[in-house]
Amino acid sequence: ADCKEIDIVLVTPGGYAHQVAKFVNKLRPRFDKISFILLNKTMSAGTIFIMSGDEVIMSNQSQIGPIDPQVRTKTGEFVPAQSILTLIEDIRARGEEAIKKGGKPSWTDLQILNGIDPKEIGNALNASNYSIQLVEEYLHNFKFKNWNIHSDGTTPVTAEEKKDRATEIAKMLCDHSKWKNHGHAITREAAWEVCKLKITH
Repeated sequence: ADCKEIDIVLVTPGGYAHQVAKFVNKLRPRFDKISFILLNKTMSAGTIFIMSGDEVIMSNQSQIGPIDPQVRTKTGEFVPAQSILTLIEDIRARGEEAIKKGGKPSWTDLQILNGIDPKEIGNALNASNYSIQLVEEYLHNFKFKNWNIHSDGTTPVTAEEKKDRATEIAKMLCDHSKWKNHGHAITREAAWEVCKLKITH
């Protein structure tokens, strides 16, 4: 009962964000410091989970992944939520461009839209927003809790800067247009340099 620090070795292809929230809700009140050790792949919901840690330890073999959630379509298949939203945004942009030129939206695009269940769009939006919200909250409350001085060694970090950085990282990790694929492997170097996450080697 007096143990207040824990290391979690995590290897996972992913899972459900709401299950991660259950783990975090049990672990964070119990431990003052949580470190995640990533040996290999820690993808999708696993990436959300590690954002609740004070420290993330990665080797050059370790990988995290985008947090864009998978949603079930009416055929029962799972597809990345962000791929549905990206497709709809592309169709909208093409349609607006066609109308500006005096034409009509593409018949093919209209058929694609007709084939998408509105519930799928709603699920995709909700699931994406939920993943982003969890990462924002975990980074701000846990990973960034001791981030008080900027890398120049003198400038204090404000609460607003912590919140802005958390939002930036969360949205980037959920951005299908950036990573292109739900299974994209984000290396230790990309986590540090692209996502601006402090990683322990």
